[in-house]
Amino acid sequence: MSIENMISKVKQEVSHDVESIKSIAHLQKPIRPAAPGEPSGEGDHLHEKRKDINDYAHKKIIDVSDRFHNNLPIFESAGYKLKKFEVELGISPKIIPHFMVDESVTHEQKMQAL
Repeated sequence: MSIENMISKVKQEVSHDVESIKSIAHLQKPIRPAAPGEPSGEGDHLHEKRKDINDYAHKKIIDVSDRFHNNLPIFESAGYKLKKFEVELGISPKIIPHFMVDESVTHEQKMQAL
């Protein structure tokens, strides 16, 4: 599998994960009725929904990061050394690896890694 195909596959998986995260935002949960003298249960509902989204996003980011880390030796053997690894949390979470090319890796080594 080429590096381009691996990167494309990871992008597809992350895109699927982002769509899954977005779909959670539309789930309806029962709202706890407010007790007398207490504000409506709407705040609890929103807090729980946000917590569910955050938990799911964190689990997916850890999962994708672990899979990336497990495949890192393949990138390195092809001459791509990880320079920086970024994780952005937000509406659309992002995992962004930054590589630098290791010029000491021969073409044959790159082909073997691929």
